[in-house]
Amino acid sequence: MNKKLIDALKKNPIIVSVRSEEETDRAIKSRAEVVFIIHTDMNHLVSQVKKIKNAGKMAFIHVDLVHGFSSSPIALEYIYKLTNPDGILTTKKALINKAKDLNLTSILRVFALDSPTIVSSAKLIKEVKPDIVEILPGIAPKAIKLIGEKVNVPIIAGGMIETKDEVISCIKNGAVGVSSSSEKLII
Repeated sequence: MNKKLIDALKKNPIIVSVRSEEETDRAIKSRAEVVFIIHTDMNHLVSQVKKIKNAGKMAFIHVDLVHGFSSSPIALEYIYKLTNPDGILTTKKALINKAKDLNLTSILRVFALDSPTIVSSAKLIKEVKPDIVEILPGIAPKAIKLIGEKVNVPIIAGGMIETKDEVISCIKNGAVGVSSSSEKLII
């Protein structure tokens, strides 16, 4: 499944991040091949994933941020059976491991706030072995490069990316794609 995501990002490195049904409707009309559901609730999750997949796009769920579900392995298994997403995003080691058990593409979100968090993030990535890493904030190309040099995992930049120049900078520093909710990028 990781290859499918990487191939989609080669076609279009912009990943649409959505927080509502309205944003999901906008995302399915975009040229993006991949959509991250980064904030939702259990009442809207099924319809959001269905819309995304029916539009021929890949759907990824940030399972830590689905209101009404705990961010636990058993909740992930239920979400998987309910929605059949292409993969998940999480900050939690246990959910990366459960995603692997379910044969879902796993994206570990890490925050690169300073030198110690970069070191601890690289250690966690090596330990957990996610399919992909999303580094936040995405406007930190130096962090993308530093972590990329320490781990052999594809990197997505996410958070606060609003311009084409920021996208290009992230890609030049080693990211395979960027996630953004900026309307300027999601045409």
